Amino acid sequence: MSAQELIATAKAMVAEGKGLLAMDESTPTCNERFENVGIPQTEEARRSYRELIVTTPGLGEFISGVIFMMRLSVNPGKMVLRLLKS
Repeated sequence: MSAQELIATAKAMVAEGKGLLAMDESTPTCNERFENVGIPQTEEARRSYRELIVTTPGLGEFISGVIFMMRLSVNPGKMVLRLLKS
């Protein structure tokens, strides 16, 4: 990545009116959130939750980037990056 590309990327990440979406919470943290509101603490529930977030209509209007773990997954056959790009 060139210095110009790095600068452009950094500026895009801090664009006015946008923020970063942090989706890097651990399984225990997610389970605690679910337990507090009565949601089953299962892998399927966590995947559905993440998919709900990344498929929110107009999400790209409000976020400039996403922080997530490489092992982050959504429902089978769907890739997080592909969902975020659509």
